[in-house]
Amino acid sequence: MSQFLRRAAAERVEETLASHRSERFIDVAGVVHGGGGRARRTGATFTESLVEDRRRR
Repeated sequence: MSQFLRRAAAERVEETLASHRSERFIDVAGVVHGGGGRARRTGATFTESLVEDRRRR
């Protein structure tokens, strides 16, 4: 019986967390502005490193 209750509780927790995961930060998403920094050009830097790697081959 205790194993049944533990399993039921664990399943309920997973369902609850999964259903509200996307809504947890909805009130603050997009509100905070960090100013960029190193992460500002990560896509461009990654592309440049791929191009450079390809040139070496």
